[in-house]
Amino acid sequence: MTVWSSVPLPHGLWRDGVRHGDAALRPVTGADELFLLEEAAVLSKAARVTGLLARCVGRIGDIADPSPADVRALSVGDREALLLHLRRVSFGSRIDCVANCPADGCGEPMDLSFEVADLLVPSVQEQAVQEQAGGQVGETAVAEVAQAGADWRVAYRAPAGADQEAVAALARTDPAAAARTLLDRCVVSVADAQGVPVPRDTALPALERLLPELMSRRDPQAEIRLSLDCPACGHWFEILFDTADFLVAELAARGRSIFDEVHLIARHYHWAEAEILSLSAGRRRRYLSLIFGDLSAEGRA
Repeated sequence: MTVWSSVPLPHGLWRDGVRHGDAALRPVTGADELFLLEEAAVLSKAARVTGLLARCVGRIGDIADPSPADVRALSVGDREALLLHLRRVSFGSRIDCVANCPADGCGEPMDLSFEVADLLVPSVQEQAVQEQAGGQVGETAVAEVAQAGADWRVAYRAPAGADQEAVAALARTDPAAAARTLLDRCVVSVADAQGVPVPRDTALPALERLLPELMSRRDPQAEIRLSLDCPACGHWFEILFDTADFLVAELAARGRSIFDEVHLIARHYHWAEAEILSLSAGRRRRYLSLIFGDLSAEGRA
């Protein structure tokens, strides 16, 4: 039986003026691990996240059976939150990882341990998300920008998974150009104080400096930064914790043993491959523990 967990979305998915502020997801199964190991191996990180979440998310607000397009439409922060919750319901809330001190001449490895809850930001209230300007209500925010004596009204939205996928190839060769392209995709309109449209080419250089911080406030879950003190040299530094990198690497490592697990369970219980792959990692581990217990008992007999 599939166990679904309802989790909040910090930003929320807007459709037709309605904010969908939660989602239902299930634990990762063996089939999902195999997907990451085989089909998703050639995809960009953003596309892998879309593929994994599309498999594991069964509802977004009132949207049942969301499509990959629905998952792509989620903000970067919502996708980050879903990955954190997916990790929690699949393998537990405790995360252990290692960071190296970046100070010159140090490089001390630091063992880190924290809970998923420590990384999650509170969900915004719907009334705080809704912003009304020029008749627009919903995911589009409006900022007043003063630049070189000009006052602009900039309508923008938080970056979504679709934006990450669109710039993924460019990011591998020209990260700065990819960042500009992503920003351009998220700017809805620019107008002066009288409402006259401002050419985007004129505004974008200034917006490159001003909008990233505003977007970060709009979708605070999008970047998880950890503040650390090196116990060896006392150097203070921040690191970016990328949930997608961590979880995909963890699942890929687990997935390498999936064929051995399927072989042992199938040999012992005579179940079909599809049945075994539909099990979560936790349930497979329980059956494997029983199998090893039986084998150990037989060896002692």
